[in-house]
Amino acid sequence: MLFFAKIFSRYYKPGIRKHFCIKLRNTRMNDDLDIKNKIMKRFFIFLLFTVIIWLFPDTAEADDWPRWRGPRGNSISNEKGWNPNALDGGAKILWKINVGKGYSSVSVKSGYLYTMGNIDDKDIVYCLNAKTGEEVWRFAYDAPVKNWGGPFSTPLIDGGHVYTLSRKGDLYCLFSGNGQKRWSADITSTEYGATKPKYGFSSSPVIDGNKIILNACKHGLAVDKNTGKKIWASPPGKCGYATPVFYTFKGKKCAAIFAHRRINGVDLETGELLWDFPWIFNDGADAPDPVVVGNRVFISTAYGNGGTMLEFTSNNKRANQHWFRKDLQNEFGSSIYIDGYLYVPQGDTRHSTAYLKCVNFDTGKDMWTRDTGHCSLIYVDGKFIVLNQWGELLFMEASEKGYKDLSRAKVIQTSSKVRCWTAPVLADGSIYIRTNTGDLVCVDVSRASSSVQEGVHHLGVGASGSSR
Repeated sequence: MLFFAKIFSRYYKPGIRKHFCIKLRNTRMNDDLDIKNKIMKRFFIFLLFTVIIWLFPDTAEADDWPRWRGPRGNSISNEKGWNPNALDGGAKILWKINVGKGYSSVSVKSGYLYTMGNIDDKDIVYCLNAKTGEEVWRFAYDAPVKNWGGPFSTPLIDGGHVYTLSRKGDLYCLFSGNGQKRWSADITSTEYGATKPKYGFSSSPVIDGNKIILNACKHGLAVDKNTGKKIWASPPGKCGYATPVFYTFKGKKCAAIFAHRRINGVDLETGELLWDFPWIFNDGADAPDPVVVGNRVFISTAYGNGGTMLEFTSNNKRANQHWFRKDLQNEFGSSIYIDGYLYVPQGDTRHSTAYLKCVNFDTGKDMWTRDTGHCSLIYVDGKFIVLNQWGELLFMEASEKGYKDLSRAKVIQTSSKVRCWTAPVLADGSIYIRTNTGDLVCVDVSRASSSVQEGVHHLGVGASGSSR
């Protein structure tokens, strides 16, 4: 820094400037020289500030979470600068509110949080200040609740709009600034042809260009994001509960859609069915999202149905089974792929024991297993954030070689009827946790959270994964 300061002072000594003026006065007017001097001075100032920024960068790098399972739809975030030891001594709760029944996760963009819940037989879409929990606006519509109360889907934020889907098939586009409706559509109408599955629609909207893609009809539905009009629809039929996962194969943009008892590969532009594989089971739900790597896809369902690795090609309409394990199953938490390995939240909620497994993606072989309880997980800056159904949050480092716990704490009160089945979200130094009854908690995991702050509420360190 001193080096650049010396250069700056050297070239702007009065004698040097005078020398330049004498030399240039022979060919240019004085006003031209003044302009040149101003340009040179601004250039050196710009250079000086550039070096300062380069030498002293801001180490924190926030990453928005604008849709289900994060910016890339794989539960992985690039956010840096958060504190993996923030749970030591207890979670630091910034705010807590109730948004109504449901399993909707949160989406965060530009300091605002969007989620859904059901209160008094009305679904409510919320916009909150992500740092304070203060309500900015809400949008409500009739949605009578019977079993499994409340919405399952998570809002999608795109280009100043919020897209939501209800369990009974109401698709809304709202203005993100004020919550006013731009358009709405009933995807169970004859125009779209979707049939509500047993537990209601669960797929979150995802976006490809001008298309909103849904797990609806037999193997997918696309609507225009600006009008809600149908672009393409697969044949009428029941759908699954997972959200479509985008992938590219041989230059073509595609989606893996875990439909009703079948996994499908679909051309995003036309809706053409490229390949499929039947996944027949007697009970359970096709809820965890597929994991696609290259021309391979992993799917799994609970209740004794197992997990399988499939391979698809452009020459065969039926995918081939690469490996199958009946004991590898996850119910509500989707698996994550990292560097050749799957991290699978193993188990089903009919049994008390559940684990996190590391599995070789190519062979299906277990690398390690650890007791976590029924859980969901995300991966941020080389670390796993694990939330079990009893509201215990765990930060850990892990690879195929093993794992190391960094910090853990009980962050929200649960019971046999109050559970955390919704995946956690990290955005801009805060983690968001919710229960099925609608308690939504914001936990401070920023670097500043390493010191106790006045006005921040602490919850004590949790017990084992099986504790209530």
